[in-house]
Amino acid sequence: MSKCDELAKEIVKGREPEGRKTDLMFGSVTTIRPLTIRIDSTGYIINSNLYDVSLSQMVRDLFIEVDVPIISTQTSWINGVQVVTGVTTTQQTQRIQVFRSLMAGDRVKVLRYGRGQKFYILERG
Repeated sequence: MSKCDELAKEIVKGREPEGRKTDLMFGSVTTIRPLTIRIDSTGYIINSNLYDVSLSQMVRDLFIEVDVPIISTQTSWINGVQVVTGVTTTQQTQRIQVFRSLMAGDRVKVLRYGRGQKFYILERG
């Protein structure tokens, strides 16, 4: 479990240790490499080259593979009526994107912690 995940659990439990106070901030991604976020309320710039910035899974690429059943039928005409004469089922694996990585212009929620020197990008919003 990452340090950021542990911190999030501590915050939820209401047992945030002194010196690890957090702030929830809102901002906009301005660049990706390096990751730069402008905070709405202050105009403060978070740059991943200058600060420790961690990303939650919701702002990184996440793909899953799902087996999808493909059902095919064979039909014939008997006395003017179309009837099913056979059914075959196969599996096809599909790759589905659940989350995408950040892009310039995305609005994000950011946790600031570690005496204001560390940032955790929670989600878009």
